[in-house]
Amino acid sequence: MNKLIGFIKRILTEYREQISYLFFGVLTTLISWGVSSALYYFVFGEGYTVLSNVISEAIAITFAYVTNKLFVFRSKTENFRSLLREIVLFYALRVGATVLNVLAMYLLVDLSNCEFWICKIGVNVVVIIVNYLFSKFIIFSRKGKEKTQKSEEIGDEND
Repeated sequence: MNKLIGFIKRILTEYREQISYLFFGVLTTLISWGVSSALYYFVFGEGYTVLSNVISEAIAITFAYVTNKLFVFRSKTENFRSLLREIVLFYALRVGATVLNVLAMYLLVDLSNCEFWICKIGVNVVVIIVNYLFSKFIIFSRKGKEKTQKSEEIGDEND
């Protein structure tokens, strides 16, 4: 039993970032679904599908940013400019991922007549991987923060 507990602890430690990314990703999805359903069925009603979804996506993306920053990538920003860089890149990536998702579904389902749920699952897997890689290596990377800080230092020297 101790070996099993040790193995589980090692896996959770070694893959903490990926596991927490998936955990908070599921929560983000549930928030998106819950908010859009609540807005559609209890607030706006029929004819307001787009508005319900736009609001729910904004809330879900905000939740995803906060949880990714604090719990997944444990990102620390030294100044306002670094924080702003993270926020802008994160939202831009997520909007881009949404466009990719919609475009891929249109091409695969509407134009190629592929099965909806097979495509939905496949496209979402690709989007999740792309979001994770961009978040890890661009948005929350230490190198990106170092570049922002160096450009601020150069700007301070010119003042």
